[in-house]
Amino acid sequence: MPAVPLLSQRYVNVGRGFLALAGLTIALMSSDLTLNTLSTDNPVLVSVNQHSIGLQQLNFAAQRLTGASAVTLDNEQKNIIVKLLIDEELLLQRAELLGIASADPGIRKALARAVIDKTADEFLAQPIAPQQLKDFHLKHQMLFTQPMRIKLQAYKFVDLAKAQQAFESDPQLTKQISMLPPSALPVHMLRRYLGSRLTDIALSLEVGETSRPISQPDGVYLLTIVERQPEQTLPFAQVRPQVEAEYLRRGRDAALQNQLIALRQQADIKINQAQVNKADNE
Repeated sequence: MPAVPLLSQRYVNVGRGFLALAGLTIALMSSDLTLNTLSTDNPVLVSVNQHSIGLQQLNFAAQRLTGASAVTLDNEQKNIIVKLLIDEELLLQRAELLGIASADPGIRKALARAVIDKTADEFLAQPIAPQQLKDFHLKHQMLFTQPMRIKLQAYKFVDLAKAQQAFESDPQLTKQISMLPPSALPVHMLRRYLGSRLTDIALSLEVGETSRPISQPDGVYLLTIVERQPEQTLPFAQVRPQVEAEYLRRGRDAALQNQLIALRQQADIKINQAQVNKADNE
């Protein structure tokens, strides 16, 4: 095959393990290929234009396409997957020859996505000790802190006279139906229900206190504070699933960032700043 630019070759090498993921429907032309047994002593299954396809690629493709390891498949199933890998390798080499791997935005994006997924999978495969999660919870307590919540009753009246009458008569007020859910709500949810002005007034009230009638464009309101729950850091046992999810999310991001740093350090990157500036101005 003709020589390929380094950047293109880099994308191609990544793509060799990726194409089986795409689930491409390909006419399987290699019908004369037969695999009787697979030997772990010689893991190379077939060579396509001097590029080897081995047990690792077969197992990877089998897992992705069937959900099972290649060792659990019969010879006919293995033949089908190897034929698919051969055809995909031929297509990839054709894309390499035509320069598509480095020029086509869709392929570049797919290959980059494959590297991201592989990096994430490698991180997720590492076992997590319970102490690691406990230390993460302790270090990032603000992430697992429940904000202040207020249990509030809000009553709406059609005019000021009715609101004033209800304010001065407890029995009349208790006959009203509150506009809010019976549970305590965080401040941002109160603002969603009531708007900023009514919420700010509610925050100024003491527990058990009822506001004076508050005129709004759509009616007159009375607010009563039933309960105020202070901000609290939730114990690890209560939020362990959330702790683990956040630990894994940050770990995946950190693993990818470290991978990119390592790749940048190993790469020979030269930037033609003049051309970059010129492109920015066009």
